[in-house]
Amino acid sequence: MKSLSLLLPLVIVAGSVSAQQADISTTERLGTLRLNLPEAEAKQAVACPMTAGKEQKWEADGAYHQEWHFACGVDLGMMSERKGGKKTVQTIKIHGASTLKTSRGIGLGASEQDVTKAYAKEWSKDESKMPDLFVAGSLYGGVMFTFKEHRVSEIFVGAAAE
Repeated sequence: MKSLSLLLPLVIVAGSVSAQQADISTTERLGTLRLNLPEAEAKQAVACPMTAGKEQKWEADGAYHQEWHFACGVDLGMMSERKGGKKTVQTIKIHGASTLKTSRGIGLGASEQDVTKAYAKEWSKDESKMPDLFVAGSLYGGVMFTFKEHRVSEIFVGAAAE
């Protein structure tokens, strides 16, 4: 029984850290874009031409998913409960010409050191593949920074794994 009481504080602390890491994807923003943003607000937030992919039902969650690609380097993963239903943002990716920045001021072209400093508390060293990928939070809900030549080339917010 004594060993269990010694482990319990560790489990509680570990759970708190995991919850904090998982929360980053729900609080992070790229410009005014955030997860769970309604589709009308998402369209207003990105002022460039958009093409939408086909709606597809995913057996894993039973919801309908659709990819939106904006010409200015923004991709949104959208989801609705029914086909043709109101959608919300489930994933955000910026690349190419996007000028959006995270809530901590990190955008495309930022240095590896800038990212490490801004997201040190949420850095998942186990899931990161440095110098190519920095994971803040978790692959199951976080912010992922992809690097080329030690500069941010892509930022992804959401779940990259299920």
